[in-house]
Amino acid sequence: MSIRGIDTLIAVLADRTVRVDRASGEVLSLDLDSHVSTALALSALFRTRPLKRGARVLVLSSEFFTQAVRLPELQTDGLSNDELLAALVFEVEPFSNISLAQGQAAFTAGELTAGIRTWNVLQIARSEIQALQTTVAAAGGRVAGLAFADSASLSILPESEWAARLTDAARAAESAPPVIPVIQPTAKGLGIKGQELMAGLVFALVCCACLGHSLYAKRHVADLRERNRKLEELTAVNTQIETVNTSLKGKIAAIEKARTDREAAEQAFARYRAAWRTLMRGLLDSCDNTVVLQRIEGGSLFDAEIGGLSTVEKGPGDYLARLAGRLADSGWRIQSESMHTVTSLGGQGPVRFNFHASLDLPGEVRRPNPQAATADW
Repeated sequence: MSIRGIDTLIAVLADRTVRVDRASGEVLSLDLDSHVSTALALSALFRTRPLKRGARVLVLSSEFFTQAVRLPELQTDGLSNDELLAALVFEVEPFSNISLAQGQAAFTAGELTAGIRTWNVLQIARSEIQALQTTVAAAGGRVAGLAFADSASLSILPESEWAARLTDAARAAESAPPVIPVIQPTAKGLGIKGQELMAGLVFALVCCACLGHSLYAKRHVADLRERNRKLEELTAVNTQIETVNTSLKGKIAAIEKARTDREAAEQAFARYRAAWRTLMRGLLDSCDNTVVLQRIEGGSLFDAEIGGLSTVEKGPGDYLARLAGRLADSGWRIQSESMHTVTSLGGQGPVRFNFHASLDLPGEVRRPNPQAATADW
């Protein structure tokens, strides 16, 4: 389904945030800290210039996860949109770490080559979508759609072309069907605060039920005292009440433990995701015109194997030194494994190098690589 009536276009790039008011064509650009999330970047932008009341906003961000998926057309032919979406999310989940239930996704069909169809998939976690909706709503607007921003191509454009490029993106999102994957956020549900409120209401109802039961028990004991004054019946009623209270305490403790475990799992997931994003940025930002990365393989949540070529002898060492500096406080450790010169017909060629990156986050068990050797950067 396409979207209509976009009033404001916002692109959150690697180094800046760009806003275009579609009616006037006015452009606003703010420099951005590369470690700031999309929601925080929007907050800073809205402090500088709030939205018009009721404005429909298209948010494009280079932080959103996107990937091209290639599948045989025979495998996807005949699937409904929901079935195809589930199949594509299953393909990208190992890379996005976002399951079908934990996020929203959108896709568009790409080229068909030799019976293989390319699908462009966009996926965003529900928690991030809710944060963006909250930020835009606080500024007086509404999120009409979410799409990926190619920071590399947009950042090199002169400021005079930003309005035209972002307006083209809005037209692509509004076309039927959309030319680019666009996520239209669903209506906000209860969320964490709503769930906590619901849990509080349930607890209050249980307490009321316990209070009613207690009053009934006391009245029943009073009747028993009037009838036969038997201490044994009063003791039995008190024992029953104590049993109910003990059961309630156990259930409340189990609910609190489950909530604590869930929050710890979410925090650990966020730490791993941030660490891998830092590694990927460090690998790319540390390259110069003498170094080419040929291979990046993730062995587990904690390890990555990287290989490449350098046109100069000192290139691998200089690259690893730059990379170590960029990853100094991120928990990643760099260990070089091998470097050797590739021999060609004209003599010595480029230097091939391989190294191992291992993640050592505080509070987590680090899995050492038994094959890692030599220098530890």
